Amino acid sequence: MQTTSQTVIHTAIPTATQRVNQPLQQQAAADAPAPRLTAIILAGGRSSRMGQDKAMLQIAGETQLQRTVALAIAVGCEQILVSRNQPGFIEDVYPEAGPLAGIQAALLHATASQCLVLAIDTPLLNPEVLMPLLTHPCSCFAGSPLPALIPNNSAVRHWLAQQLQQRSQAKRQLSVAGFLTHLAVTQLDCPSPEALFNSNTPAQWQQAVQQLQTQAPSTEQAPSTKQAQTPSAATTAQATAVDAFSAEIPAKFLGEISRAFSGALLGA
Repeated sequence: MQTTSQTVIHTAIPTATQRVNQPLQQQAAADAPAPRLTAIILAGGRSSRMGQDKAMLQIAGETQLQRTVALAIAVGCEQILVSRNQPGFIEDVYPEAGPLAGIQAALLHATASQCLVLAIDTPLLNPEVLMPLLTHPCSCFAGSPLPALIPNNSAVRHWLAQQLQQRSQAKRQLSVAGFLTHLAVTQLDCPSPEALFNSNTPAQWQQAVQQLQTQAPSTEQAPSTKQAQTPSAATTAQATAVDAFSAEIPAKFLGEISRAFSGALLGA
């Protein structure tokens, strides 16, 4: 599947100015064909075990968030939604409810009938690994709930909202695996199981980086492993990450992503 020039990246709920312009935007959207595939990138975790924001970890000058956006575009996603619990990004409707809350909030903005859900902490994923998921209505790899391809319809959105409401009342724990079981997900054998490796700790991140260096030693570079930064240094690092955005992502989308990062940094 080829990258389309029609990809739209959404990171934030509309601003007041955007809401004023929504009637015109909605008419334009109605005249355009619906995206065939939406990506939901889950980048809102606390990163407590990593000790720093996993989405901002860098490989060869690109943050993991940037790399995941590029991955989504590479497999043909025409709409990209970034779930991230910071101002300037799509935030959970049901706070403190884990990744299902991120999926539920993003589905409110999704316009495609299928959504590819990607976690931010799987740096070894590549387009070839993901392609088998796209051949089924609802799928994941055996033993790994994410990444997953899920349907986007009113029944799914209603079920998620209902479960999250009940969870907040009964303080029940909900899992992505349970959600996929409800959807009667098709579990596939992963063509490259090592690509599903999760990087949740500094040691796991370094292991992933070393694997990438083995695969492409001339192009991959080890990221910074600093565990503590002053606020000003962290801000500088994130701003630099935006400036060094992946060349794989069309230039027309850089402004929108940069504005989203700037809003998050400024607390807008």
